[in-house]
Amino acid sequence: MSDIFRGSLLDVAGIFVAVVQERFKEEGLPWRWAEKYERGDDQDATAEAPAAIAVTSAYAEEDVVRDALPRVVVSVPQAALTSIASGNRAAIRTPDRTEVFTAFDQMPVSIECRGKTSGESSVVADVVRAAVACSRNGIREAFNFHDVSLPAMTEPKKLDGYYSAVVSFQVTVQVLWKTTPIAPRLQEIAAKIRAGEPDARLIALCVDFTR
Repeated sequence: MSDIFRGSLLDVAGIFVAVVQERFKEEGLPWRWAEKYERGDDQDATAEAPAAIAVTSAYAEEDVVRDALPRVVVSVPQAALTSIASGNRAAIRTPDRTEVFTAFDQMPVSIECRGKTSGESSVVADVVRAAVACSRNGIREAFNFHDVSLPAMTEPKKLDGYYSAVVSFQVTVQVLWKTTPIAPRLQEIAAKIRAGEPDARLIALCVDFTR
């Protein structure tokens, strides 16, 4: 989607959906990801005759994918900015006093691996965990992440009609933003007011600026 911002929750989720999909395109696994998933593709899963596996984000709306087993679902439930330096200040441009700020945006990634049995869920999760662990440095460099932590994995739990194991890790992205002081603008407004131009719009603007 063109309206997904780089480094956003949806963007990070989409990156790891693609990473996991690529892993399940490889030969030698009892499951194979295909671009179009159909429930009729289900079969006994072997390396010689791999069964279909759905890999999607938690935001997908396709009913067939939502009900498929086995299924891998990637989500990034939250993001939190943390300070790098005092006041998050990174630099200042003296002529116009534009300031540049920086922080780390820390996003926990959760990859749920659902299976028909506890064993299927666990093995799928092991494949996903290994894929993230082995490729995290490449992912970090390719997508300009500050860090991708080593993944952890939970024991499969029995839920309503399936088993679920979760692979979790954290992605850290460095973000930058800048501000330009409004003091020159305020001085201009004050000068007009002192010169006898008590324009209501300017006065309201001045109050809004100095709140």
